[in-house]
Amino acid sequence: VFYGSSGSEANDTALRLVRHYWALEGKPEKNRVISRKSAYHGSTIAGTSLGGMEPMHKQLGGAVPNIVHVMMPYAYELALPGESDHDFGIRAAKAVEDAILEAGADKVAAFIGEPV
Repeated sequence: VFYGSSGSEANDTALRLVRHYWALEGKPEKNRVISRKSAYHGSTIAGTSLGGMEPMHKQLGGAVPNIVHVMMPYAYELALPGESDHDFGIRAAKAVEDAILEAGADKVAAFIGEPV
């Protein structure tokens, strides 16, 4: 258990620890983290990199490498015409699966998502 004084600090630490863990396991290439577009994970460099907000990445001159962003699970804005909530949820989950398959499961270290 690690206690931080802020969400930004907790997310920075989580990113650092997950990459360090896989390096210690002899798999330094397992360093990609999947997050969601339009997510907010803090205002630090790692937090804004994890968040899929392009304007914030531009403020940094780019994001921390090997962070992959997938669609946000926001049916109100992203559901297709006539798409049920269930089908939208399946599509959003598939976006995560597709990102894992595209990168390769041997390269993905973690997924970070917001609680409900």
